[in-house]
Amino acid sequence: MTDWQELIERVKNKQASPEEQEILDEKMAEFQALQDYLMEEEWTEIPQMPMSDLPKVSYQKIKRETNRRIVKKVLLILLIVFGIVGVGQYFGKKLLDRIYFDPTVTMEESDTSNLGIYEMLYTELTRPQIEWRGTQATPLSGGKYQIEHYYQKKYAEDWTPSLQSSYQLERGKVVYSDHYENQLVAMERYPMFLNADREGLESMIDNQRETTLEKIQELPKSGGVYGFLTFKQALSTQEMLDFFDRSNEMDIHSLLVENRAIEDSKENGHLQFGMDLMHGMSAQHSNKALMKINKEYPELFPFAFLYSRPSFDAITYEQHYLSLLHYLIDNQIMFNYLSDTSTTIEEIRQALTYVEKNGVKISGVYLSGSVDEFLTYSQKEEVLVMEVFEASLYRSGD
Repeated sequence: MTDWQELIERVKNKQASPEEQEILDEKMAEFQALQDYLMEEEWTEIPQMPMSDLPKVSYQKIKRETNRRIVKKVLLILLIVFGIVGVGQYFGKKLLDRIYFDPTVTMEESDTSNLGIYEMLYTELTRPQIEWRGTQATPLSGGKYQIEHYYQKKYAEDWTPSLQSSYQLERGKVVYSDHYENQLVAMERYPMFLNADREGLESMIDNQRETTLEKIQELPKSGGVYGFLTFKQALSTQEMLDFFDRSNEMDIHSLLVENRAIEDSKENGHLQFGMDLMHGMSAQHSNKALMKINKEYPELFPFAFLYSRPSFDAITYEQHYLSLLHYLIDNQIMFNYLSDTSTTIEEIRQALTYVEKNGVKISGVYLSGSVDEFLTYSQKEEVLVMEVFEASLYRSGD
């Protein structure tokens, strides 16, 4: 009798003789034939039932259940994916809004955004013939906003906004469209001789003065004139108020304040900075937030006290201008998000340094009124040059 276990061990260890290897191979062939026979016998005993003979109801039910489970899993996966994307976008937008400047932020009790307030004051300082009327900031996506600033010409019969500056803020940067057009450029008309060295220009100034006077005198007396007066020497705020006596019916649109970018430097000339207490601010006097700003920046919004003071005096004008410069400098982060700013913060700082040393003095005034009134004031001895920007045959309201 063969010891199969010992024989298998010798074959595995490659110690078996060829005869022993042949004996094991024959035995394994016999075992395989027996196994095949037994498997064939078992399958013949299993009843063969075709798939078509299965109960149709059970098959359809299984199919529906399977499809239902697949659909549920797909929907669950989609829900999870959309949920992750939605939550990611929500928190991503919040994160971007925290990282980058948000122009929609307002102070408590304010109906104007902080950016709108800054644009209002910047417009007053740098654009004497334009009045800010409103700002709209529309969120587009995370860190991206559409900005619309609306303005109006001060000397206009129609007081609906007619000028607009439109651009986008994309993650803290100003971006203009391919068709962007700055409508304010056409309004930036500054008076003659404003930056010129007046020395040696006396004859030219006299000729310009005479020519302008002749043109004004030819206008109908019922007409109106909008223009500018340049003073021979800058007037103090009190002297400016005295220049326009109590019988004055002229509309003062803006005051030009004497400034130099670098003191005693003729090359740099005057900065076209000024102020306006009679326009722009009046539409905002009901904004309680502006009254709170006045506590830190006195007289920045003098119309916040519209119904609690008799009138503006010289100190009001001086304090307003100083607060205007201080506010723009202290909140200069807003400066980066305005449209087309040819002025720099450094120039505003230099203007503040100049007036703190030399006082707030008025070098010119934008005004409008009847032909007779304009002639009266333009021929006063304090006036150096007059200029007319617009004229009408009839004054509105006459």
